Amino acid sequence: MSAKDQRLKFEIENILESESHGTDLIAYFENLEEKDVRRAISILSGIYPTSQEISDGELSFIEYMLLNKNITEQKSFPEFVRSINIVNYTDAQRARVRNILNENFSNFCEKTTFEFDDLFIRMHNSDSLINALQDLSEKKDKASLQHIFNILNYENFSDWKIPLENVERLKKKISNKLQTLPESIGVAA
Repeated sequence: MSAKDQRLKFEIENILESESHGTDLIAYFENLEEKDVRRAISILSGIYPTSQEISDGELSFIEYMLLNKNITEQKSFPEFVRSINIVNYTDAQRARVRNILNENFSNFCEKTTFEFDDLFIRMHNSDSLINALQDLSEKKDKASLQHIFNILNYENFSDWKIPLENVERLKKKISNKLQTLPESIGVAA
């Protein structure tokens, strides 16, 4: 680990020991030099969260990270998404994260893969998942449609109480859309 990485890790670990580390982490990332953001995200992702239960202050930090374009465009952002996927969110926290993911779906699809899909699925219940996927299937960008198709194709919906015919119908709809997009590689249903 380089001296700079050790410094970043030391700073982040000190923040995580504070009582208001959600707010302190927001301030830290807002004041971090641009050249250090990618490494700081990577280092943070290796040690955060410190608990599977988070406070609303920590949730505010997670929301900040998910909504900050400078953060989401970093190559290390999928590592952060993976790290916050272990949190046991309350229903209210899950709803807040779900809204961010639904509203910014296209942006996340361009930056992440499995990590985003897994977090997206975890934030939904049966009804909200199929409704969100149906709403998102109206998108016209290939990355979003491909993520939706992959979720429908690889997720085991037998435990979700979602009729399989609804899943198959939606898969076919998205497959057809993907095939009509310019330079689309096509997807078999």
